[in-house]
Amino acid sequence: MVTVLKGGMLIDGTGSEPISPAVLVMDGERIAGVGREGEVDIPAGAEVIDVTGKSILPGLINCHTHLCFDAIHDLKEQALYDSSMIVALKVAMNLRQCLQAGVTAVRDLGVRHGATFAAAQALREGIIPGPRLFYCGSLIAITGGHAFWMSREVDGVDAVRQAVREELKFGASWIKIMASGSRQEALTRTGSVWTQAFPEFTVEELKAAAEEAHTVGRKITAHATEAQAIRNCLEAGFDCLEHGGPFDDEMLEMMIKNDVWVVPTLSGAYLQVERGAEIGMPEAEIEQRRQALMGGNTRAEHILRAAKAGVRLAMGTDAGSPAVPNNEVVREIELLHELGICKSPMDVIVMATRNGAELLGIGEESGTLEEGKAADILVVDGDPLAELGALRNVHLVFLGGELMVRDGLVLQ
Repeated sequence: MVTVLKGGMLIDGTGSEPISPAVLVMDGERIAGVGREGEVDIPAGAEVIDVTGKSILPGLINCHTHLCFDAIHDLKEQALYDSSMIVALKVAMNLRQCLQAGVTAVRDLGVRHGATFAAAQALREGIIPGPRLFYCGSLIAITGGHAFWMSREVDGVDAVRQAVREELKFGASWIKIMASGSRQEALTRTGSVWTQAFPEFTVEELKAAAEEAHTVGRKITAHATEAQAIRNCLEAGFDCLEHGGPFDDEMLEMMIKNDVWVVPTLSGAYLQVERGAEIGMPEAEIEQRRQALMGGNTRAEHILRAAKAGVRLAMGTDAGSPAVPNNEVVREIELLHELGICKSPMDVIVMATRNGAELLGIGEESGTLEEGKAADILVVDGDPLAELGALRNVHLVFLGGELMVRDGLVLQ
């Protein structure tokens, strides 16, 4: 079946100037033509959809989510007490939310009960709707380490190798290591004790994890928010760092030299300050997030330094965290521009589309609107180059040429 989008402004995700009025031709799963109206042939018998006044973009790519969490309740309590059946329902709900937000590819970075392995099968078999799914399976942490309550706890080089091999055996497309965090989390029954982060895992353990992932062509990333932990991951040969900073000049040089990506996840703290009270977050936790956004040496400042140095960035929201549902990706996009990390709305759109595809290893297949690529397409009301908030006005979402969302409603 041939479907044509006609009349809108097209932002192709490469950073090139937009085309308006544009024509985009989908032939089955692929983009068969794209260009200015009058310069692209519209096949006879094609279904033509008039999108005048709207913008056509590549589908968004969220590179950091936790599909097993509901963005409301305490993470530790959910991880410890949600049954596998509840986890499965939350994953299905969150995959639908991704589509509703115009997300056509998502990277999950840690769930319980092997839920993403089941979700991947359900997506392949058409049991549930959702975006293209990339996932690490279970997190890997030291005994009593950060987020031990939702991780595989392992110690020593051999145990790390076995854990990575087992995640790969079940189909993990990424490996995630919890490389830093507060060991005092283990002292509390519910909730979390937020203290200074410590490096976790030895360099030898981290090298073993990276070697196992790379041997079979998989990539490895780390939760690393402490300087020595970041240094250890860089020395071990990791491909990506989550959250970002603190970085010094030496780290930035290593990251650029070795093509290490960063996924900032800035919006969580902002959304928790802005909306935390609505979902019942304790005021003390909200205030802690507020203080973290003030003064110097913030995560945003380190990400800005990394961006200026030339480190490659991809968009991720840490969805599933309190106040960060999977259908809220635009706040992250807005912040990347507001904080100066991306100099223009076009730059942040490229980061949320092409860059995400390149990080996930599908850059030749997706992430931009070019002839021959997969027809993963988002149509929104308005002009996101004039106002990034227009990305919330989701009109149509196509995944591999199939219409999945109309006016914010998932059609399956």
